[in-house]
Amino acid sequence: MRGLWAQMELLVEEGDVKPLRVEVLPDGLKGIPEGLKRLEEDKVSGVKLVAHPQDTFASISECVNLNAIASPSES
Repeated sequence: MRGLWAQMELLVEEGDVKPLRVEVLPDGLKGIPEGLKRLEEDKVSGVKLVAHPQDTFASISECVNLNAIASPSES
């Protein structure tokens, strides 16, 4: 395994090993259901679907509103 790993840069440069293509799902974690649907429908091939959690909230106000719903203040 060490021999292969040591040669990885050369293998990539020569095109013998190709890095996996990456597709970032829109809207962070909110994009996961659509990504899963595409996987179930065999519409994804040769690409890794990635969700960036930090892209989940469109604005800080959306985040604050969601937090208020999740943990309402006691009266």
